[in-house]
Amino acid sequence: PLAAAGIAKIFGENVNILLEPLYARIGSTPDPRLVTSVVLALLTWVNVRGVTLSTGIAGVLTTLKLAALFLIIVFTLALSKGTAANFHVDPPAVRLPFWLVLAPVMAKIMWTYDGWSDIGALAGEVKNPHRTLAPAYIVGTVVITAIYVAVNAAYISMVPLTEMRTTDSVAPLVAQRLAGPAAGTLVTLMIVIATLGSTHGSIMTGARVSYAQAKDGLLFGFLGKVHSNYETPHVSLWFQLILSISACWLGSFEEVADGFVFTIWVFYGLAGVTIFTLRRSDPDAPRPYTCPGYPIVPGIFVLSAIAMTVLSIVQDVTAWNTEQTHRWPLPLTVVWSSVLIGGVPIYYLWQAILRRSARGQSTN
Repeated sequence: PLAAAGIAKIFGENVNILLEPLYARIGSTPDPRLVTSVVLALLTWVNVRGVTLSTGIAGVLTTLKLAALFLIIVFTLALSKGTAANFHVDPPAVRLPFWLVLAPVMAKIMWTYDGWSDIGALAGEVKNPHRTLAPAYIVGTVVITAIYVAVNAAYISMVPLTEMRTTDSVAPLVAQRLAGPAAGTLVTLMIVIATLGSTHGSIMTGARVSYAQAKDGLLFGFLGKVHSNYETPHVSLWFQLILSISACWLGSFEEVADGFVFTIWVFYGLAGVTIFTLRRSDPDAPRPYTCPGYPIVPGIFVLSAIAMTVLSIVQDVTAWNTEQTHRWPLPLTVVWSSVLIGGVPIYYLWQAILRRSARGQSTN
């Protein structure tokens, strides 16, 4: 829910930028949170209508997004308007310890790469997953990494970092310098399309997690219901919409984004730990795909997730202690950590209730 809300917030803000001339005539600009809520509801409805429709829209939006990013990279190289001097920056006058700033900076960057994990939530609806998933993960990660690095190199070559720090949106500024003011509007439209596609993907995959948990008896049973006509987890999708809209109205983009990145990397780290635990507890299980470089590769991954989590808490608490006023009673990483830790006793209580219910049914 946080991922969908965070990305949709950027969508709402850029829609308002595109429609600013229209709003000027009307004399009123709608709250971007209202625009965000509407698009979340529409995309949820699309996902309820069927997997084929959802994946078709996702494919179109992804293609448009990749094409736009590719054009920025190509035009930057072809027009040669950038400069390599922008990559050399004098160190700032005030410096924080490297280890303290590493985690929050990397955490935000890692959300850019987060799409690599989404296919796993749809594994139950993928044909031949034992053949498809591994190549999808690898190819997807390589392509995203290459595009991310290339497009950021294009941005930095066109806009010095000192100027970038004071710019709300870098891509339209780069397009303006490449091809004039009209190109800036076109790139703003590209951002709208890109965030629409990413929000759609978050909605499509996120609801499958709640659905799977409900089917495994880890959440309320009604979340595991499937629509009789469309064969989609419609209850889980609508419930996710309520949570996403709540997050949209209660938190800023930074708060929502940081909440998602912080919590999701806790679970990525735990998923890495399961590679070790399952190899010990179930060594003879069939494994169509095995992790190369075991145990070093998954070990590095798990340690990285732990480091990011711990350093994010340290940085957040440090920043919170130095602020004069506080929007929240505690640092948000402490709040989210408390929610996650609180899930442990709730899990065991839930299991005890299920066992008692099962014994009662067997007795009857």
